[in-house]
Amino acid sequence: MLKILITGVSGQLGGLMHRIFEMKHEVYGHSSSELDITNRSLLLCVIRNIKPDVILNCASYNHVDSAEENSLLAEEINSTGVKYLAELSNIVGAKLVHISTDYVFDGTKGIPYDENDKTNPLNVYGRTKLRGEEYVKEICEQYIIVRTSWLYGTNKRNFVNTILTLSHNKNEILVVNDQKGNPTYAPELAMRIDKLITEGFSGLFHCSGDGICSWYEFATSIIHFSNKQNVRILPVPSEYYPSKANRPRFSALDNSKITSSIGIKMPNWKDSLEGYLMQMR
Repeated sequence: MLKILITGVSGQLGGLMHRIFEMKHEVYGHSSSELDITNRSLLLCVIRNIKPDVILNCASYNHVDSAEENSLLAEEINSTGVKYLAELSNIVGAKLVHISTDYVFDGTKGIPYDENDKTNPLNVYGRTKLRGEEYVKEICEQYIIVRTSWLYGTNKRNFVNTILTLSHNKNEILVVNDQKGNPTYAPELAMRIDKLITEGFSGLFHCSGDGICSWYEFATSIIHFSNKQNVRILPVPSEYYPSKANRPRFSALDNSKITSSIGIKMPNWKDSLEGYLMQMR
């Protein structure tokens, strides 16, 4: 049994990881309001008191457009707070497990990114998440970094729930068709993180749903699997929705490393999505 401290448990992945881990480990979960990772003295007090074997950091400033206007706050949470966690994990000999993003890439490669590919984020969110990764690599004696993408699978704010909400009131929904990536079902990601931790792995891993689609294709499948036959999804270019943050046009991740490491392949994103929506019904 491990002693695990989880930050950001009010988020969709943090809350899910807490529910999974509490069945077999000694778990201490804190929301961002309870444990602000940018408060080093508070972090030090909590970590010294718990003396965890593992610190799982799910706290993140992940509002991509808002980060452009709130860059200092995004920097504090996604970079400086992660630096503090890295420093303090060494004090108690804990392994730091940090969740990162596909947005550390610029989308120009054209085929899925692996862990060795050059990073080049296009926006504040991606840049601050990348600096957090760099602090973990530079400081931590023991760490796991997991990059994921297009996460859904709880009642929190995510693309699937947004499309379902819109479908209650609209017969047509316009969705961008020129940004591609991997939809990732949160419980499947959580299971892989669990295996990485409990089986003692270290390093950087990509973990996302298998297969590639655009946001338009993702939305079309959401409507199809929800049997919303009266709702049409219409493709539009990114320029139709002007945004403060630039986004990569292709941010799909290559899961080969984690698949070969733990011996389990991520399911195809369509299969996961269909199962999730059937569960919801």
